[in-house]
Amino acid sequence: MKIMKKSNSKNSSGSNNVDILEIVKILLEQCSSKYGCDQLPVVAADHTDVDFGDEVLSELEQRGFAPEVIHKALRWFLSLMVEQRVNDKNITSDAIRIFSNEEVEKMGRGGCGFVLSLERAEILDHNSREVVINQLMQLPQEKCTEDEVRWVVLMVLLCQRFNTNDDSKVCRITSRIEKYSLYLM
Repeated sequence: MKIMKKSNSKNSSGSNNVDILEIVKILLEQCSSKYGCDQLPVVAADHTDVDFGDEVLSELEQRGFAPEVIHKALRWFLSLMVEQRVNDKNITSDAIRIFSNEEVEKMGRGGCGFVLSLERAEILDHNSREVVINQLMQLPQEKCTEDEVRWVVLMVLLCQRFNTNDDSKVCRITSRIEKYSLYLM
């Protein structure tokens, strides 16, 4: 497993909120190397646990991530995986998404616009847009940077890809991920 270098950027409260996304990036990388590119680790039936193995947790601690931040990141990642599996809202294609004041405050106008532009470009569908917004709102920092929004979008798309066994959905999601990478260039 290739471990990414830990970021030392801290917010004003002194906690490493950036670490949560850094840890989740490492976990996604670990998933693809340990489980193959077609699946994620098994989530407990009661949606309360996911097993990445003690070696991953030890590696994260050795890299300097605090145990409480590791656990926050694991909870965030677990909620992402669970939400991907249970979020099957039937939102009509002509629905208009209005962001709440809290969402605009957290994501910024640029982040909100970016998410909507991905939906217009058919990279995100209505359900994945909502998952992205929900996951961003769960992050502990007061405001998310546009870079953090981009990372969460990628994580949602990757988890969508991992969470389906339907070949036609896999092809559509893989196509969206490829389109997303081109969109960022």
